[in-house]
Amino acid sequence: MKLFKNTHKYFLFLLTGTLALSSIGAVIYYQSNKINNDGSITLEITYTAPNQEIKQNNNLIGTLPFTPELVREYFTFPGA
Repeated sequence: MKLFKNTHKYFLFLLTGTLALSSIGAVIYYQSNKINNDGSITLEITYTAPNQEIKQNNNLIGTLPFTPELVREYFTFPGA
């Protein structure tokens, strides 16, 4: 029974590692937030991906747009 418990742990470890490596995407994403004195929040998002990956996905990887028009559409606050 002890051997089964250890085997189960190793299997779980290998499965977790495999899923983690397979979920690594081509997009590199950075985000910084700043709370201003007037209570407003400044949010800066920077993300990059290889051009080939962007073209293959029609300028949209996941929910991240890669054209100026799509960026404005996705990230402009209404009324701004």
